[in-house]
Amino acid sequence: MIQGIKSKKLIFLRHLCVGAVSFLLVYLFYLSYSTWGVTPSLWPDWGVDHPYWRAWAHAAFVLLFLTLILSPAAKLWPPIRRFYHLAT
Repeated sequence: MIQGIKSKKLIFLRHLCVGAVSFLLVYLFYLSYSTWGVTPSLWPDWGVDHPYWRAWAHAAFVLLFLTLILSPAAKLWPPIRRFYHLAT
Protein backbone atom coordinates (compact mmCIF):
# COMPACT_ATOMS: atom_id res chain seq x y z
CA MET A 1 0.00 0.00 0.00
CA ILE A 2 0.99 3.64 0.19
CA GLN A 3 4.18 4.24 2.21
CA GLY A 4 3.82 0.91 4.01
CA ILE A 5 0.36 1.73 5.38
CA LYS A 6 -1.78 -1.38 5.31
CA SER A 7 -5.01 0.17 6.58
CA LYS A 8 -7.37 1.48 3.91
CA LYS A 9 -9.16 3.47 6.59
CA LEU A 10 -5.99 5.40 7.45
CA ILE A 11 -5.30 6.11 3.79
CA PHE A 12 -8.88 7.34 3.38
CA LEU A 13 -8.52 9.60 6.42
CA ARG A 14 -5.30 11.07 5.04
CA HIS A 15 -6.98 11.83 1.73
CA LEU A 16 -9.96 13.28 3.56
CA CYS A 17 -7.69 15.57 5.59
CA VAL A 18 -5.88 16.80 2.48
CA GLY A 19 -9.25 17.41 0.79
CA ALA A 20 -10.51 19.35 3.82
CA VAL A 21 -7.37 21.50 3.92
CA SER A 22 -7.70 22.13 0.17
CA PHE A 23 -11.33 23.13 0.52
CA LEU A 24 -10.48 25.41 3.44
CA LEU A 25 -7.74 27.10 1.40
CA VAL A 26 -10.09 27.65 -1.55
CA TYR A 27 -12.78 29.02 0.75
CA LEU A 28 -10.39 31.43 2.50
CA PHE A 29 -8.94 32.66 -0.79
CA TYR A 30 -12.45 33.09 -2.18
CA LEU A 31 -13.49 35.14 0.83
CA SER A 32 -10.47 37.37 0.47
CA TYR A 33 -10.97 37.92 -3.28
CA SER A 34 -14.72 38.40 -3.21
CA THR A 35 -14.41 41.16 -0.61
CA TRP A 36 -12.03 43.13 -2.81
CA GLY A 37 -14.84 43.96 -5.18
CA VAL A 38 -13.83 44.00 -8.83
CA THR A 39 -15.16 46.89 -10.87
CA PRO A 40 -16.53 45.32 -14.09
CA SER A 41 -15.90 48.45 -16.13
CA LEU A 42 -12.14 48.13 -15.60
CA TRP A 43 -12.00 44.43 -16.52
CA PRO A 44 -15.02 43.68 -18.72
CA ASP A 45 -13.83 40.17 -19.61
CA TRP A 46 -13.80 39.07 -15.96
CA GLY A 47 -17.00 37.38 -14.98
CA VAL A 48 -18.71 37.27 -11.65
CA ASP A 49 -17.07 33.95 -10.88
CA HIS A 50 -13.52 35.23 -11.39
CA PRO A 51 -12.71 35.28 -7.63
CA TYR A 52 -13.82 31.64 -7.44
CA TRP A 53 -11.42 30.46 -10.15
CA ARG A 54 -8.65 32.64 -8.83
CA ALA A 55 -9.12 31.07 -5.38
CA TRP A 56 -8.72 27.58 -6.90
CA ALA A 57 -5.55 28.66 -8.70
CA HIS A 58 -3.93 30.15 -5.61
CA ALA A 59 -4.89 27.21 -3.40
CA ALA A 60 -3.33 24.87 -5.96
CA PHE A 61 -0.17 26.96 -5.93
CA VAL A 62 0.05 26.81 -2.12
CA LEU A 63 -0.42 23.03 -2.13
CA LEU A 64 2.20 22.62 -4.86
CA PHE A 65 4.62 24.76 -2.88
CA LEU A 66 4.05 22.69 0.26
CA THR A 67 4.61 19.49 -1.69
CA LEU A 68 7.85 20.70 -3.24
CA ILE A 69 9.29 22.17 -0.03
CA LEU A 70 8.64 19.01 2.01
CA SER A 71 11.77 17.10 1.00
CA PRO A 72 14.31 19.90 1.61
CA ALA A 73 12.57 20.80 4.87
CA ALA A 74 12.77 17.17 6.04
CA LYS A 75 16.51 17.18 5.46
CA LEU A 76 17.00 20.43 7.36
CA TRP A 77 14.59 19.72 10.22
CA PRO A 78 14.20 16.01 11.11
CA PRO A 79 10.75 16.18 12.84
CA ILE A 80 9.19 16.86 9.43
CA ARG A 81 10.25 13.40 8.30
CA ARG A 82 7.07 11.91 9.72
CA PHE A 83 5.21 13.67 6.91
CA TYR A 84 7.61 12.46 4.27
CA HIS A 85 8.71 8.90 3.63
CA LEU A 86 12.43 9.12 2.94
CA ALA A 87 13.89 6.29 0.92
CA THR A 88 17.04 5.04 2.63
